[in-house]
Amino acid sequence: MKKGDIIQILRKGYYICDNPFDAASNQPCRLLNIPDGSVTAKPTALKTTTTAAATTVVSSPEVDQLVEQITKQGEVVRQLKTDKAAKVTFYQMKNNI
Repeated sequence: MKKGDIIQILRKGYYICDNPFDAASNQPCRLLNIPDGSVTAKPTALKTTTTAAATTVVSSPEVDQLVEQITKQGEVVRQLKTDKAAKVTFYQMKNNI
């Protein structure tokens, strides 16, 4: 493969050779992806991403009260599902919130 050659790899996309393989220096071939205009990213086995999610813990009386209300409502819904309540009951509850 020479510099500037265009190839298609496993129907994943087209690539252009930027640096050919050099056996003397054992330098690998470098391929650049040619964009095809699609919006979705192409999955590759070589792509690795690591994301560190930053979380901030906020505590205040309002937050604690809201968490308590959500927990109570969740328990009520779980109990209704356990009792196989009719959908009408769920709609009535939604209107009360």
